Amino acid sequence: DGDDVTLMPFRADAVRFLNQHGIVNAICSPNDLNTAKARLLELGLWDEFVFPNIGFQPKGETVAQMLEEMQLRAPNVVFIDDNVNNLEEIKFNVPGIQVIDASDPGCDAALQDIMEANAHVNTSRVAQYRALEQRIVDRKSNTGSNEDFLKSCNLNVCVVRWADNLEFAPRIEELVNRSNQLNFTKSRIPSGTAHDLLSSFHKEFYSLSIFAWDKYGYHGLVGFAGIQNRSKLVDFV
Repeated sequence: DGDDVTLMPFRADAVRFLNQHGIVNAICSPNDLNTAKARLLELGLWDEFVFPNIGFQPKGETVAQMLEEMQLRAPNVVFIDDNVNNLEEIKFNVPGIQVIDASDPGCDAALQDIMEANAHVNTSRVAQYRALEQRIVDRKSNTGSNEDFLKSCNLNVCVVRWADNLEFAPRIEELVNRSNQLNFTKSRIPSGTAHDLLSSFHKEFYSLSIFAWDKYGYHGLVGFAGIQNRSKLVDFV
């Protein structure tokens, strides 16, 4: 709105830090897109955000749509805003989401806690979400069916079986333990035990992993199945 915006260094650093440690940052703001983008570019922050929704739409509905498009569960998302009305609107429209008042003195401490809790993660997911964002843009502009769109993506998969899964044990454990809606058996793997479980293939456990890639990029290990005693499907995610 023409205000003289002053950047808060710690919060800018927090955005950059989280991007480098597995958490992505998005924007939902009732502002003119071109004006906001120009200011964020000037501050060196525009490229630090994915799924920027800058426009004059109700925040509650917009955030709910963003979570759906980003394939995120509300309890895994933190929404930060300096307007209490916006915070209440988000809580009403997105049940289970975590909210923080940006004007509260405890906001920076909460951000610091999140940073410390994820400091051990050395993976950036920004590129993954940029590819997802582009896919959604392309799907919205596609006038054909979902099947036609999928065919246009040039989707490829490969299957890895048995002992070849051993080197992917940490990712398999993460996939099984963090997936919910698409975890069809609702199973979990005790932390640190995936490698031993996969090693027992020759005795009683048959496993296979699915890797996928398309024209938007390489998506890595996206599916896993574990079969006990060649008869019972114990993991399917």
